[in-house]
Amino acid sequence: MTSLAPLENQSMGVSQVPTFTFDNLVSSIREVGIRAGDIVYIHSGLDNLGLPSDLVNWRHAGSALLKALIQVVTASGTIIVPTFSYSFCINETYNPKTSPSSLGGFANYLIKNRLGIRSLDPIFSMIGIGPRTSLLFSDLPKTCFGSDCLFERMGNANVKVCNIGVGLDFPTAVHYIECVGKVPYRFNKQFSGIVDNDGVQTIEDWTYCVRVNHSCSIHNGKSRVMEKSLLVRGLANRVLIGNGEVNATCLRDMYFVGCQLLFGDPWCLAAGPPLSSDILSGLIGQESKTNEVPTDFAAI
Repeated sequence: MTSLAPLENQSMGVSQVPTFTFDNLVSSIREVGIRAGDIVYIHSGLDNLGLPSDLVNWRHAGSALLKALIQVVTASGTIIVPTFSYSFCINETYNPKTSPSSLGGFANYLIKNRLGIRSLDPIFSMIGIGPRTSLLFSDLPKTCFGSDCLFERMGNANVKVCNIGVGLDFPTAVHYIECVGKVPYRFNKQFSGIVDNDGVQTIEDWTYCVRVNHSCSIHNGKSRVMEKSLLVRGLANRVLIGNGEVNATCLRDMYFVGCQLLFGDPWCLAAGPPLSSDILSGLIGQESKTNEVPTDFAAI
């Protein structure tokens, strides 16, 4: 490959033995069902796969991943990448052009190089690249997981989620499912702050369905209950590559299966053990009065 923009001296993972090529990555994305013209929501962890053998170093990983995705969905497709900043949760002004993402290399590669359009959500922003970005991002309500939020719009638009190097339980869409399913360990909380969009600053209030600040409410990704349920129903595809995997499913299917799981056990997506309603009510009452969220954003 040539003409790959560097990733600002930032490693996207630890050094590993190369076990696959760029073409293998493209083939794997196609093999799990991603096609030209698709709208694809991407979660990535290239460090879990290892370094493609035709990349010199990790500095080129961001541009290589973007090139692979564009090669699969083509110019008629749309790529959506989470670039969460949690700005209002940490009392910072949100600027879609400059606010860094807490999600690491690929998200910050897109932000630094001003690629695509970044949404105006000051907590769970995303970048869209492709012709259907504007339709999904325009006039979003000021809610991260509520009615007509971006996660809901993506489900209605039959968006596919493709995970590169991470499992099917990893996407943040799982928290949208928890909110729709009204799990007892999440509650709506309002966060206020400043959004600076092209020099125009506005004070905004956003609603975020947060989890209670207790270890029981951390997402239970290790059980891979969502992934297992999707695979056994034939609703997801998974391909091993390098030291990890690429997988994909339709968000709409993920939402349906997730709500079924929660109907059977409202705590099945959380670490547990379940707390009593009295303890949860006490925690929610205390936390509603503060402008704080659990600090372990990776598990939020």
